[in-house]
Amino acid sequence: MSDITVSTEKVTDELLAEVADLYVVEQYKKSLWAWQFSHRFERDVLAIVARDNGRVVGFNGTMPIKIVDEHDQKIDAIWSCDFIVAPDYRGKGLGKAIKDEMAKAFTMPVMSLGISDSAFPLLLKKGWRAPVRLNVWDLLMHPKTVKQVILFAWSSLCRAGLFIAINRAQNKFLVEELSYLPSRQVIDYLWVLHRQDKNTVEVLRDYDYLIWRYVDCPFQCYQFLHVGSNLDGSKAIIIFRISTGNNIEVVDFIGYADAALVSSAVTFWLKKYPNTTAIHWNTSLSKLHTGLLVNGFVKKSYGSRFATLSAYVQNNWGLVAGDSDGDFLRLAKEQSYFSAIKDSSEEINKAFIAPSKLDGELVFHSPEGFDYKRISEEAFYSMELLWDELIAKSDANPLFMSWQWIASWWRQWGNALSLKFHVLLVFEQEIIVGIIPFYQYKKRFLNKYQMIGNAWGLSPTVRSEYTSPIFLRNKAGVLYKSLHAYIKAQAFNSSFIFSDTLKNAMPTLSCWEHRMDVGYKISVNDDFNDYLLSLGRMTRLKAFNRRIYLIEHYPSVEFQWLIITRESLDDFFNNLNSFHLLRWGKPCFDRFAVNFHKSFILGPMGPNALLSYLRVDGKIVSASYNIKIQDVIYNIQSGYLELFDKKVSLGTLHMGWLIEAAFKNQSVNAFDFLAGFGRVEDYKKHYRGDAIHFYTFQYFSSSTVRALFGAQFFFKKLTKKTAKYIKQTWGGR
Repeated sequence: MSDITVSTEKVTDELLAEVADLYVVEQYKKSLWAWQFSHRFERDVLAIVARDNGRVVGFNGTMPIKIVDEHDQKIDAIWSCDFIVAPDYRGKGLGKAIKDEMAKAFTMPVMSLGISDSAFPLLLKKGWRAPVRLNVWDLLMHPKTVKQVILFAWSSLCRAGLFIAINRAQNKFLVEELSYLPSRQVIDYLWVLHRQDKNTVEVLRDYDYLIWRYVDCPFQCYQFLHVGSNLDGSKAIIIFRISTGNNIEVVDFIGYADAALVSSAVTFWLKKYPNTTAIHWNTSLSKLHTGLLVNGFVKKSYGSRFATLSAYVQNNWGLVAGDSDGDFLRLAKEQSYFSAIKDSSEEINKAFIAPSKLDGELVFHSPEGFDYKRISEEAFYSMELLWDELIAKSDANPLFMSWQWIASWWRQWGNALSLKFHVLLVFEQEIIVGIIPFYQYKKRFLNKYQMIGNAWGLSPTVRSEYTSPIFLRNKAGVLYKSLHAYIKAQAFNSSFIFSDTLKNAMPTLSCWEHRMDVGYKISVNDDFNDYLLSLGRMTRLKAFNRRIYLIEHYPSVEFQWLIITRESLDDFFNNLNSFHLLRWGKPCFDRFAVNFHKSFILGPMGPNALLSYLRVDGKIVSASYNIKIQDVIYNIQSGYLELFDKKVSLGTLHMGWLIEAAFKNQSVNAFDFLAGFGRVEDYKKHYRGDAIHFYTFQYFSSSTVRALFGAQFFFKKLTKKTAKYIKQTWGGR
């Protein structure tokens, strides 16, 4: 590092233009910089910059703010943000040098929120302290897992117990949603109410700050909920936004904290946004805790890490989700990829309750009273939010049946395989209650339909599992009856293939079961040590205990989560395919599949991708591609260097690391291996997961055609067996 200088510089447009080269993929950040690093509060914006012969190779931005202490004294402070080191300079002490310069350059309090696993120990070694975490509080409205059902039952019980109090609160408080921030006078008054106890250190969220933070922000997605009283006037302002998952994200609160006030706000949201999946209210403000608890919010065991260099480490700190850069970075990323996001949550709600505006051709009216409408591709590409809202209200898989997965698949293979788009919306009067993402093609004399996501018997593509129609949960039974009727009403030579589905939901329909595959899902809710004891001796040895051997016999062993950029994705899929070329003689992903996965990972669901390497002596010897959706991690694909050390199975060892990480992650309930078989044996069963059976069914509109197909299939198998017998019996003569 002899040619590298680390210094404090004023943030200018010229400097940001240089820094932009460090952000290859995260282009959304640049859309924030003119606002984020603007001169404000009569202070210049400074940054720590590392240069190698003049070229920027490291950057740590700051945002000037003020904090107030327990005596209501105002103190200049900064948030540390946008910390990055060029890939070629990582692991050489440059990050430490940047943090050292920051400690010398600023005598005022320095704060950081949302700190990564790797950076947190470094900060603690540098004298930073972590007096509090940003607590995560959730109110779930549509539970799916057993754990979520229990939490939902608890929340419902809490709110039922508060029924009378909630009704009183509705009379006591007036709740109104505003599209603007109230005047300076109102905010000043609310801040006095907010600080009446003066028992915390927190960001000074006065009018000027709120204008900069939520009004001048480039993305106008923040909404303001005002809570007042006929008797006492203004009581609180709650700042929130609707996320792309149809969650209400509470990012700020200023005012009088009261359980009845929280009840009024929650009641308002649930009434105005009946399709809300959850309310997330992340805060460490102790005065809000009682109100959140009695209203059924559940405090998670994890939270965003906070650390500070200041004299206030022993004090009580109050944090809200909007304090630092984490929230607006997520918002910028959503806005970057979700062009269909509406600024008005009311429009989002109308899009759900008034779907008749979608362009659709009526193709069937079922005896159960449902209308089937076939929509155009153009309409399909505009219904992302509506699609995933229905997913949340169904039992359909949130990954493989998500709009993003389905749309990415269709873009790659729809035209390539000359498939005809045939997505159906199922209406009950004017409400969408089902989506069936079919496509159509002809093969021999059959008119065939399959679910978008697979091309079984047609062409290799990525494999989509847990496939099913997307039916409203409380109407699924009658909707499957209507689908039965729809299939029967089609031309006599029509067949419908449902591949990798969990059950035969239409058992009375003419059907042929082609195959059954097995996958395994591990519950990671229990104690990890108990899980280890449940494994067989050899599995425990290969997946976990061989780490000791590897560490003892090689100077460097590292399990590494990949930082996702366009360049790192190219390298990752190249490494993964290379391992499969060596082991299987063919890549695991062809060109279309690589494009599919890269498009998916760089899309809005990309932050859920978990890509990892196992490195030994700096060399990548194993790679694994997983995706976390909700509380499940799905193992999409893995590969490893087979001929490395005969005492170590690198793939099994890598999988052990991933499983252990899943047990440690409080937001994960299951690790899903999905379907698939090893070269020699069904290796996944050794991990002691629950067996999941995946079936491929072919349904027929005509029982006669089904019988003909069955006869053809039978004679085809008989011919193969006969040919094999003749070859074995007479081949050597």
